[in-house]
Amino acid sequence: MITNGGEKTSNESTRVNYHPNWLRFMYVVNIVGAMGLGIVYLISPSTMSSLLGVPNLDPMWSPGYAYSYMAALGVIGLLGLRSPLKFAASLLLQAIGKIVWIVAVFAPALVGGTVPQWGYEITMLFVFWIVGDLIATPWRYFKSN
Repeated sequence: MITNGGEKTSNESTRVNYHPNWLRFMYVVNIVGAMGLGIVYLISPSTMSSLLGVPNLDPMWSPGYAYSYMAALGVIGLLGLRSPLKFAASLLLQAIGKIVWIVAVFAPALVGGTVPQWGYEITMLFVFWIVGDLIATPWRYFKSN
């Protein structure tokens, strides 16, 4: 069997039923989207706030941490392009984080009627991102390992 960066290729993708191209696509989404936004925010928070139409908050706490995390996911995405299965857990972590945000932050604001326009937009982006991450996650691989 041919290996690619220590990972089995054709037979393994059949055995664990994962789609390496879908995994790689989601890694590229993280590199361009998460890392791109993260780095721009870390370099110039006011520019990012203006682009997204969100309030300019103290970068030391939640925005600073969130965008640092996004940049880290992009770096993991770069590694995942080479070895998709080894870094697949990062997609699951990202999906769970976004689900928790929707339940713990967005839903209470929605019930309270305090969601700004950008809150709806980011939630829709998160929903699409969650779906992509969950589709790309090699569930049988996690179950078998």
